[in-house]
Amino acid sequence: MGRALPFALTMMRWWAIAACSCVASEGSALQIANVLAPPTSGGAVCAYATSETGPFLSYGTLDVAFADTYTASLLVLFYLNDSATFQSADVQITDASGAVLATYTTSAAGTIANDAPSGIATVTLVDQTTGDAMRAQLSAGATARLLTYVTIHGMSGQGRSLVSNRLLFPVNVCDGCLVVFPLGSDDPSKTQPNCLAAPAAGETPPCIVGQDQPIDCRSCQSNPVCVP
Repeated sequence: MGRALPFALTMMRWWAIAACSCVASEGSALQIANVLAPPTSGGAVCAYATSETGPFLSYGTLDVAFADTYTASLLVLFYLNDSATFQSADVQITDASGAVLATYTTSAAGTIANDAPSGIATVTLVDQTTGDAMRAQLSAGATARLLTYVTIHGMSGQGRSLVSNRLLFPVNVCDGCLVVFPLGSDDPSKTQPNCLAAPAAGETPPCIVGQDQPIDCRSCQSNPVCVP
């Protein structure tokens, strides 16, 4: 039985779906609407909010100087008077020309509470094998674009199998592109230029190091890409 929703909320949901690169799945009770942007708080208090208004990412960034996988927090809308549990995700990765690089099934962590309109599914969109292969191919400072496609499978509380639409989400893979060199990171007593100053007090680390958010060079001084 379909959920009766206020008109404004219904329109907001379909706007969210239209804003992403989705392939429609007619009649599906699950719809992947978008990829949530990481909270700016980051670090130990990094908690993604289930928000149908965002903020969202139009593409992801994986810096293989720090990480070999890319994990997305997907906003998933739900249209049944029931709960839902995400069970797995089918992922396909292609290069920018459409050549298939990987196809696999992985876990999809997350649930939607009874009668809740949406939830978050955590899915690895770039696996370690692909990440390692990209690291071997990329030179320092280079960037390549991957196209990832994901479909979520789940189960409703009443035992109904659920299959979502298919979401297209680009991921830019680079080597060192997320490193930043802020003012104050240089130690004037050392050979110039450098990034040998002490880390700034209260500096907030990224939610996932090597993914989407900048990395202060002072936090990675042992990594060659953090040397100016």
